[in-house]
Amino acid sequence: SGRVWGWGRCWMLDEDMERERHVDELVMQLQPHPRAEAHRAAVFRHIKKMVRHVASGQPDDESMSAEEIQVHRFGSVPLKTYLPHGDLDVTAFAADDKWLQKLKEALEAQARQDDAQCVVSGVYSVPHDLNRPAHAEVVKVVKCQIDGISVDISANALGGLFTLCLLEKVDHLVGDRHLFKRSMVLIKAWCYFEA
Repeated sequence: SGRVWGWGRCWMLDEDMERERHVDELVMQLQPHPRAEAHRAAVFRHIKKMVRHVASGQPDDESMSAEEIQVHRFGSVPLKTYLPHGDLDVTAFAADDKWLQKLKEALEAQARQDDAQCVVSGVYSVPHDLNRPAHAEVVKVVKCQIDGISVDISANALGGLFTLCLLEKVDHLVGDRHLFKRSMVLIKAWCYFEA
C-alpha cells in the first residue's frame, strides 16, 4: 500500500500518518475553543461569587467568611475534555450544606429578573427538598442553566475532585501529546453523536 518509514524500531505507514492527521483535525474541532473557555470561566466566577455570598451569610455561629469557602470546578471542564454541550460541575466546601437551599433561592430570584447580570433558567435541585436530611451516599445538587451552560453545584463533594486528579495523573503518565484526553474527547463525541 503506502511507503514505510522506519525510525529505529518504530515503523509507520504513510496511511497511518494520514489517519493520525485526520484524527488530530477532528479532535481540534471538538476540543474547547478559547471563547468557550472564557464563557465557562465567566459562568464559574459568577457561581463562585454567589456561593461565597450565600454560604458566608449563614446565621449560625459556624458561618465562614467568604474567603474560607473553597469553590472548585471538577469534571470535563477543568480536564478540558468537554464537548460544546458539556456542563459545568462545581463543588463548594463549607461547614455544612445548608447554603445550597439559599443558593437555589438566589438563583430562582435571579431567573425572575429581566436585568440580571447573567441569564439564569431551569433552576431545580436533587433532592427537591434540600433542607431534608439525606442518606450519606446522596449528593445534594442544585442544577440550572446560566448563560446557556448547564451547571451542577454540589456541597462538600470530594469524589469529583479525586476523579479529576486521577484523570490528570493518567494523562500525564500516558503522555504522547495528551493521548488520553484526546481519546476521551473522541469517545465522548462518538457516544453523543453516533451512538
